[in-house]
Formats: sequence, structure tokens, C-alpha cells
Amino acid sequence: MKTFIPIISLCLLLCFVQKTEAQETVIFNDSTALYKVDNSLVYAVDTGGKLSLHDVTAQGYASHFKKSDKQVLNFGITNLTIWLKIKARNTNPAISTDLVIDEPQVSDIRLFEPATGDKVLYETGLLFPYSSRPVKTTVFTFPLKMSDTITHTYYLRIHSNSPLIIPVFFTTEKNMLAREDIKNMGYGIYFGIFTGLFLYNL
Repeated sequence: MKTFIPIISLCLLLCFVQKTEAQETVIFNDSTALYKVDNSLVYAVDTGGKLSLHDVTAQGYASHFKKSDKQVLNFGITNLTIWLKIKARNTNPAISTDLVIDEPQVSDIRLFEPATGDKVLYETGLLFPYSSRPVKTTVFTFPLKMSDTITHTYYLRIHSNSPLIIPVFFTTEKNMLAREDIKNMGYGIYFGIFTGLFLYNL
């Protein structure tokens, strides 16, 4: 009986690890949905801002990543560089998937997928020309190539000269552009009313 106790304990531990791993993967399967990453990401703080993708993906660095306990990561005003690690799987390859950083004031964003090599997939941010954005939106939208049903792991290196807030979600480019249209319409109505009131009071 004593022999079976360690075996049972090990099986329970493995089940727990598998369950935790599944919870950290964003499952994308609906073209009309917006998938907030929330607690599905982990992050690490790069105090010197000099770490490379090779450094943060090394096995010995894994313990530096912490699971987010907030719906939106908010580091306030900081000079730190933040690395995010996100796992995602698209169970419907017919759907195109975009990763969105829903904050227009982020200075520097670099997106990597280690499975494709060390080369940065996208590099953009507020300090970069508008033409560097792969999708021309007011926030930062990154098309991902998930035309299969396997789990993909992405790393984002993020630095900002303004308060660092990092809301992250997945959606389709069609949904994102529709969201931008609604936002721009709201801005148009707001400035239209403001202009009207200004002219009325002249």
C-alpha cells in the first residue's frame, strides 16, 4: 500500500500540471468574439532592458516569469522593460487571428515566436513611424499565422516612456477594424458637438 501512495501522488501532480498548462492557453475558435488574455499570460521584468529573446526563453530563466493576477497589467510610470509570454491555439484555422495591444501610448513593442527563429515578427510602437504598424489602427494590431490547430507561444518585449498599461486580447482583423470604425465615429460625434457648442457661443 505504501508503494502506491507516491505513485498516486505523482499522478495527481501530473494532472494538476496539465490542468494549469491548459488554463494558460488562449483557445481561439469564434470569429465574432474578442478573447481577453487576462490571467492567461505570464510576464517578466527586465530591469536593465538588455535581455534578448534567447535570454528569456532559456530554461534557467523560466522562474522569472510570473502569472498575472490582474485583468490588465499596469506598471504605472516606469523605465522597466517587460516581457510577456502568451500561449494561443486556433481551433478553427479558417479564422484569421490578430493579437492586439489595446493601448496607443506604448513606445516600443516587439513580437517574437521562438518556433520561427530569433527574428522579430513585428517591431512598432508610438516612437516608430505609423507605417511600421502591420494593421493601420490607433492601437497595435498584429496578424498571427495560426493556420493549424497546435499551440503557439509568443513573446512580447514592451517598453514605454509613458505609464505602462498593457491590455491584451485576440480577435480577427475584421472585428478590429469594425471596432476602430465605431471608435472613430464616437470621436467624430464628440468633436462635432464640441465644435457646435463653440460656434454657438461666439
